[in-house]
Amino acid sequence: MRKFIAIFFLSVYLLAFTEARQLLKLPDLVGHYITHKHEDPGTSFYSFLRMHYLESHGKNTDPENHTKLPFKVHDLAFAPASIIPPAKAFSLLPKPVIPQDRSYSIFYIEPFSDEYLSSVFRPPSIG
Repeated sequence: MRKFIAIFFLSVYLLAFTEARQLLKLPDLVGHYITHKHEDPGTSFYSFLRMHYLESHGKNTDPENHTKLPFKVHDLAFAPASIIPPAKAFSLLPKPVIPQDRSYSIFYIEPFSDEYLSSVFRPPSIG
């Protein structure tokens, strides 16, 4: 029973969402080939496929019959659409509080006075 259900779901998936459904049109391909074979007995299956799939035949006598051939027209019955909801703003941690009342100086303040340091390195003076 499980095997039957698995085969059923696989076949539903393949026939609904892939191009495998085009294989269901194979009887139409054979019937169309037989019609061409009756009209021209010298038509081979290869020349039939070449005429319908590789060459563009301008005099399309029955366009409705030719669109029934497999892989001739593609069905767009299923167009997947992904809907992504917009992300909500959230944070795991509270925002840090930055104090605004402090004033900071960006200049370097020397811990020593220049007078003491410059007296050591002064050149000798006369008198």
